[in-house]
Amino acid sequence: MGSEVHLLGQSLLQLGRQLFLQKNYIEARESLTLSLEFQPDAAETWFEMGNVLHAAGQHAEAEERYAGAVAINPSYAEAWYNLGVVRLAQRQLLAARQAFEKAVSVRPSYAEAHNNLAITMQAAGQWEEAMAHYRQAAYLSPAFAEPRYNLGMLLQECGDFESAAATYASLVEQNPGHTDACNNLANVFLELGMLRESKLAYEAVLARDPRHPEANWNRALLQLQTGEWEAGWANYEWRLQQPRSNLDRFPLDMPRWDGQARPGHRILLIAEQGLGDALQFLRYAAIVKQKVADSGGSVIVECHKPLLTMAARVDGVDEVCAIGDPRPPYDCWVPLMSVPGTMQLADPPAVEEGGYIDARPDLAEAWAEKLPVLCQGNERRRVGVVWSGNPNFVANAKRTLRDADVRRLTAGHPEIAFVSLQKGVPMIDGAGLIDPQHDGETMEDLAAMLVHLDLVVTVDTSVAHLAGAMGRPAWVMLPLAADWRWMKDCDDSPWYPSMRLFRQESRGDWAPVIEAVKSQLALLVE
Repeated sequence: MGSEVHLLGQSLLQLGRQLFLQKNYIEARESLTLSLEFQPDAAETWFEMGNVLHAAGQHAEAEERYAGAVAINPSYAEAWYNLGVVRLAQRQLLAARQAFEKAVSVRPSYAEAHNNLAITMQAAGQWEEAMAHYRQAAYLSPAFAEPRYNLGMLLQECGDFESAAATYASLVEQNPGHTDACNNLANVFLELGMLRESKLAYEAVLARDPRHPEANWNRALLQLQTGEWEAGWANYEWRLQQPRSNLDRFPLDMPRWDGQARPGHRILLIAEQGLGDALQFLRYAAIVKQKVADSGGSVIVECHKPLLTMAARVDGVDEVCAIGDPRPPYDCWVPLMSVPGTMQLADPPAVEEGGYIDARPDLAEAWAEKLPVLCQGNERRRVGVVWSGNPNFVANAKRTLRDADVRRLTAGHPEIAFVSLQKGVPMIDGAGLIDPQHDGETMEDLAAMLVHLDLVVTVDTSVAHLAGAMGRPAWVMLPLAADWRWMKDCDDSPWYPSMRLFRQESRGDWAPVIEAVKSQLALLVE
């Protein structure tokens, strides 16, 4: 009788497996449930029941079945692994990690378990341990692409671009069709300043997947960086296909402006990215207005609240509104950074002396009195300093000076009054910086101060764009992999004639940049 019960239980188990493979989950579950009535201690049946529930999206119920399987057979590596998977699906990171640890302890050669264990370790910030398990998974299963791809992304996130490049290159060599790895390889090449290699990698991605959103967008950034304006602006539209795009802010139920003038149309220009981007592209408001003025058209700008009053004074702007506030009536819209592509413009438009953004006269007059007192007299040169961008920006670290860099920059120049224009980070002790306590709610105080400074020395921030847009002298210190708008291998800017660029020669090394700026500051006071 016992053997018959066993055979019946096994038959129902096999039937359940077949039904599961046919995606007949309801009948598979019924067959496995009946099998357990004959063989309640069959770990395999508990495991298969977990698989059925997992496939049906019933993760909590699947977790119970996998837990039942490993309770019966603690050496059941696949059950431990799947238990970790359903716990991950429920965002139980610690419990998932414990399950994957059990899986690799009972089967050290389990590549998939090492990979998923690494994922949980990475999520917990244990990057070194995660890398070790990614590498172990790749070693155990050379054809398994996922751990090497995950390792490449983690190395990239850690800023170890050389190792990330080697990891991605090895993966792409073995799996030429892995377009995401090839795209990331191109991104890493950009970080290493290897533009030619980056271009070839993007082209390899697009040869296989012409509509790869990220590769098209990144290729656009590379094209803009190298002055391929027409192609760059066209491909720049791919930014709107990215997961983090601002499509939710665009009125997709309204017509998008096509660059043509129509009688009386009110065109809404929407600033979709950061403060610096908005300041850089506000110059296009005048060009849009020139296009539509003869037909009675008008230009409305929607921008960040700190720029609102400033944008209202820009030539060509008829009306402004702040992001998030009700919009005035309009007939069509266009993202501000899409204007060059929409109007099929080539080179960046020239900026006349004095710029296209001005300071409020009343604030400029007030700072004319305040700054000399702060700077101990008009006989001293006044240099504004910014050493960090927005600390919440994901790539801020590579463009930010260390405290020691700032102290070295300001040391040895007693004839210069260094005025902090920095907001959002603490002042640096021992750098001799003057804190003017300017209003941080808008950029109007900054603009008014810039009128009375001899120079601004800054990293890549919105202050650099403000100074350039006002036509004020500015020296910008750039990382090796600078943003596309600063072009490549030049010390001037087609966007801002009043600007001078100082570039890193090797990644992360600010020392030569600081020394170059200091030597030029010495000439400033001669």
